[in-house]
Amino acid sequence: MRSKRILPQVLAGMLGLTLAVTGCTRSGGTPPPVTESPGGVTPPPGGSSFQKGPNPTQASVQSANGPFRYTSPNVTGPGFASGVLFTPTEPGIYGGIVLIPPYLVNSSALLPFAQRYASNGFVVLALNVRSTTEYPNVRAEEGKAGVRFIKSQDKVDASRIGVGGYSMGGGATLEVVSADPSIKAAVPTVPWDLGKRFPNDRVPTMILGGQADTVAPPAQHASVFYGSIPSATPKGIALATGASHFIPSTPPAGFTQLAVAWMKYYVDGDARYKPFITRPGGLSDFQLSGVN
Repeated sequence: MRSKRILPQVLAGMLGLTLAVTGCTRSGGTPPPVTESPGGVTPPPGGSSFQKGPNPTQASVQSANGPFRYTSPNVTGPGFASGVLFTPTEPGIYGGIVLIPPYLVNSSALLPFAQRYASNGFVVLALNVRSTTEYPNVRAEEGKAGVRFIKSQDKVDASRIGVGGYSMGGGATLEVVSADPSIKAAVPTVPWDLGKRFPNDRVPTMILGGQADTVAPPAQHASVFYGSIPSATPKGIALATGASHFIPSTPPAGFTQLAVAWMKYYVDGDARYKPFITRPGGLSDFQLSGVN
């Protein structure tokens, strides 16, 4: 099978990835003003607006550290092995994001994006799956369990959930949102799910990939997935010029901008972030459809 032949490449790269990922920070800087204003901005169609934190700028949406401090204890829950739960320390109710890990690596590979989301005002569950050799369909079931878990957290608004993932975790992300249209947003990175299409995806989805990815080549994965998502679904794809499969371990500023803005706009309904859902520098391909 073609999917079996690609695994040695993934193995070599993912083992190296564990050495490249740095630990997460627990502080995003000066505590921000925290506001929830259902009438403050015009939300995406069908959504409510929950503004949290200061007004975004180009610099802030591209920064590795947003304004929110957070804690990050280890947790366990039914349906998945364990995880790291990033929770902003400021009082209030937040949107939640579940992140699903790549083949052969667990939550350590998710720390860069978990840090970016949590420091911008989300509760984030970075999953450890039961077996690091699981394929996307199995990871998706653990991702669904992670969604149920994060909805049960005291600081989480269960109606405002996003999902993201890396490599096979990105493929699992697309499987999760295709099965659950109540999820508000998805950001799969370098997604791998060979032979799959996602015509049932009704969840706003931003796909981030690497132009030079040889593990999940965009022509077989990211671009195919983007094309298979219905045109009525808000969607985007961004391919970083010359980037490999391991770009999520050191996300460029443009990826940070798109990921944070996408989640803030669609999970929180915060229209202050819509101007940043635009083409940043360093991309070989960028497409948007249905974003209004």
